[in-house]
Amino acid sequence: KTIPIGKSLSLITGENECGKSTVLDAIKYAFTGDTDFNKASSATRIGSGRRTLASYTRCLLNTDTGKYARPSGSYPNVYTHIALEYHNELYDTDFVLGVILETNSSDNVDNYWYSLENKKLKDIFFFKEFEGKKYVLSSKQFRDKNKTEILNKNNGVVKFMTMTGLKLQNEGITK
Repeated sequence: KTIPIGKSLSLITGENECGKSTVLDAIKYAFTGDTDFNKASSATRIGSGRRTLASYTRCLLNTDTGKYARPSGSYPNVYTHIALEYHNELYDTDFVLGVILETNSSDNVDNYWYSLENKKLKDIFFFKEFEGKKYVLSSKQFRDKNKTEILNKNNGVVKFMTMTGLKLQNEGITK
């Protein structure tokens, strides 16, 4: 789903538990790698008061029953993409910063960051088609299809800071 953000002001509204906080948590995670998600929302949704990457990528539907939209028995590997498109007004250029989350059957989540200069979201491949069905690309497939470098978390977050012009030390990124 593509969610446009306004140039000077954006308002995200909706019913309870429709995903408003999830959108903000995704942006925060893609930009900083911080998993300290919205505590106010997670206290009611994830009984323990803590949202996790796996609960997001597997789409936890019901905390009481532990029901997921993508349970590991049916979906052993889940690939989730969070991509942020930017426009640099000074140089009139576009770039995309993103992270790919790969959740395995044990609910371990690996993350892979990337940056694509002079690109917009519409220029990037996130899916493949196979036997008439659409599938989300893994990090390796994404790397090969989009001809880009995949970075680890530390290098990815530093790259994000550089590309967006923020000058924060590693310990200051989360804050």
